[in-house]
Amino acid sequence: MKTTLPPISFVPYQQKDEPARRAAIAHVEFSLDGFSDNDIQVLGHLSDAVDLINPLYRDQFDPKSAVIEKLLGKLLEVASAEQKEKIDNYLTILRLQNSPYSLLPRKNHLLGLTNDEVSNLVKKAGGGSLETDLASVAHYFFEGLALPDKAGLYPDDMTEEEWKALGDEANVVNTTFHRANGKVVGALNEIKYRASLAPVIEHLIKARDLC
Repeated sequence: MKTTLPPISFVPYQQKDEPARRAAIAHVEFSLDGFSDNDIQVLGHLSDAVDLINPLYRDQFDPKSAVIEKLLGKLLEVASAEQKEKIDNYLTILRLQNSPYSLLPRKNHLLGLTNDEVSNLVKKAGGGSLETDLASVAHYFFEGLALPDKAGLYPDDMTEEEWKALGDEANVVNTTFHRANGKVVGALNEIKYRASLAPVIEHLIKARDLC
């Protein structure tokens, strides 16, 4: 019996002081034969829930991911064909990794455009708040960064003494820590992301009710 392999596309990406690499993406389709209308609706709700929750994972890993996505989305509107391809490739890798970093090796991905090119695109797209966004994330695009050990779960400058001072709170599951008025404090993810989780929960409830 002949097996048909799914089509594969290759997305190039570059990291500082590393050889150029390509991510292989298999485009998989599956038959819905034998699935009831309810089954298909359940799959739709689960797929929508995943699409809504992935940005939360990206935010947990590095809150600047959302700024990067918003900025590059605006630049796509005014970029040349060649520039669009590089921006699309960067965004694809970011969404695959759920962060601006890869785990192997543990480094950020470079955008593949020069600083001047991106600055000109920002001006072409209207400047203003986009210039502020670029200033806050430019190092992700052009510099070599090591993957931070604390990810987005703890303040970058948190010390070992501050960690110990948290006591039992440091071991509470599903907690993200941030700095408020100079002090490290924790927030349960279900509270921090309450508004963003509401539509995710709605899809899961609808999927459950269809079963």
